[in-house]
Amino acid sequence: MGPAGQIGSARTIVATRLGAACLMAGTALAPTFAVAVVLQILRTAATMMVAPVRQSFTMGLFPAAERASAAGMTGVVRRLSGAASPPVSGALFDAGYLEVPFFVGAGLQVVSAAMYRLFFGALDDRLVPAVATTSDPGVDPAEVGMPLDEEAP
Repeated sequence: MGPAGQIGSARTIVATRLGAACLMAGTALAPTFAVAVVLQILRTAATMMVAPVRQSFTMGLFPAAERASAAGMTGVVRRLSGAASPPVSGALFDAGYLEVPFFVGAGLQVVSAAMYRLFFGALDDRLVPAVATTSDPGVDPAEVGMPLDEEAP
């Protein structure tokens, strides 16, 4: 069983975002380019490994009929923020503030982790585990991801 199954999806996502923030801040403080590259590779690997957990958790929050719309909206938000950061970072780099974009990114990761914990942390204990699928006996697919204290539609 992975970390999400042991401590919960939201807690896994929060821990990964906090770890990514530390790695990003470490990149700005790295003594050599090689160390900075290693830190960025580790940060990218961590965020890519938790992406399926985040996607599964997010889809578990919505009824099956609304999951496509939810996936589209979360994708748009992620892409818009990803599109805004290169011009801002480039301008800061151009002005000679080489460390600032990394610290701003790390700060935003911490804020993101705190908000995720605030809004979704309590759901870890109330949701049916995401690993429950139609192949699990006795589990109605309509109930997967629904809060345990609610009835399926």
